[in-house]
Amino acid sequence: MKVIRHCTVQVIPGKMGEFLKLQEEHDALANRLGAPPHKRYSCISGESMHTLVYDTEWDSLAAMEDFFETLYVDLVAREVSAKIADITESHEIKFYMPCPKEYVYKFPGASGHVKA
Repeated sequence: MKVIRHCTVQVIPGKMGEFLKLQEEHDALANRLGAPPHKRYSCISGESMHTLVYDTEWDSLAAMEDFFETLYVDLVAREVSAKIADITESHEIKFYMPCPKEYVYKFPGASGHVKA
């Protein structure tokens, strides 16, 4: 089952340049270790101008777990991750799975909806 890892990062104001440089290092390490590419999004309105969102699609939870086990033992990756943590206000991760239309109607409280 495909899994989307949705990561929202709030960077400390004034640290975005440093963050982006470290993120490039982290991306290079992750790519070398076999991570799939991610999509990065930035805010275009509102009060979240220091927020970046990353979505990465994994083939399975097991594939993602294997990658992070490899990443966490890499000393350089751990060093870069620690530097990133020092310049971020928050780092929130959520996981999503594909949800075909026919499954939506099985959610609690959805039984009253008319299927389109």
